[in-house]
Amino acid sequence: MQVETDIRHTGVVGFLKGAKPGPTVMLRADMDALPVTEKVDVPFKSTIVTKYMGESIDENQPTE
Repeated sequence: MQVETDIRHTGVVGFLKGAKPGPTVMLRADMDALPVTEKVDVPFKSTIVTKYMGESIDENQPTE
């Protein structure tokens, strides 16, 4: 697999090529930390006071 890092600061791209010709599939996903302070006391809350991972994770699967 070929991997490129530091795409627009925090992005990562991986290229996985198959052994045989055929359709191309692309997967794209991203997640963002919001500048929100969590006000709940749960074991899985963010350990960084001003970062909250409450936004949905986006995934797209376009095909060619």
